[in-house]
Amino acid sequence: MSVTTHRVHHPDVVKLGRIYTPDTQDALYPLSMMMSIAAPRTVPWTIGPVLDQGQTPRCVGFTTRDWLNAEPQSDPDQANPSPQQLYDGAQTNDGISGPHDGSNDRGAMKYLQNINFVDAYHWAQSVDEAIQYLTTTGPLMCGASWHQGQFTPDQNGFIRPIGPVEGGHEFLAYFYDATARAFWFQNSWGLSWGKVPGAPGTFRILRSDIDTLFAEGMDFCAATVHFPRPVL
Repeated sequence: MSVTTHRVHHPDVVKLGRIYTPDTQDALYPLSMMMSIAAPRTVPWTIGPVLDQGQTPRCVGFTTRDWLNAEPQSDPDQANPSPQQLYDGAQTNDGISGPHDGSNDRGAMKYLQNINFVDAYHWAQSVDEAIQYLTTTGPLMCGASWHQGQFTPDQNGFIRPIGPVEGGHEFLAYFYDATARAFWFQNSWGLSWGKVPGAPGTFRILRSDIDTLFAEGMDFCAATVHFPRPVL
């Protein structure tokens, strides 16, 4: 007699709200089109406060708010549009038909275009291009598969894409440590998550593991921001 078993999902799987929706047109808008010629940074970009999306799939809205709050954008109005407004706007523009939980960074960027916050948005065509942008120009919104092993950072804040994929998640890349060959990210799960010393609410992933996630469909996205901000 066969026995059917059901895998137990992590209790925080509800927080995973990035929906993978690839578009071949992204290749026409590489990050290199908006890359700075500045010397590579050796310190992280300044980020805003760590936010907490709670037990919701609104990671895209919260990460978009994180991206607006971070240097060099450093939005002086860190409340408008709110993470909820950004999430709702992303859902309206993400190209996914029917009611759905979650969204994607493409929808968020289209919404920011519609409210005149940004011009064209661009995509990393490789991990190397993402690193070059991150070290010269600014932080990046990231969407990626989230494996079971990624829920639990080690004592240094590193997570690894091991175990089954639980869903997709959106988060902010704000530094590449060339010495450690590691990306630094801001999450939106509050200050109690993450174990990076001195940086609660953040995490790290080795370049070698980013290569794995990129092969699974990870994306890196940024846009040219309008200054001054339009009044909402």
